[in-house]
Amino acid sequence: MLRHVGRMASASDGSRDETLTWMFRVFACITGMDVRFFREQRLEEALKWVPEPE
Repeated sequence: MLRHVGRMASASDGSRDETLTWMFRVFACITGMDVRFFREQRLEEALKWVPEPE
């Protein structure tokens, strides 16, 4: 279904880290995509990481 999506970044303020981490790890296992988590302060880094080639 989402095989054409290779990377996904999640930026969070930290208030829901445990829940988001669990949900996205399960999602990554199902889809095979590379998922990374960034703090809200590192949003620019997350936006730069997503389009980089694998």
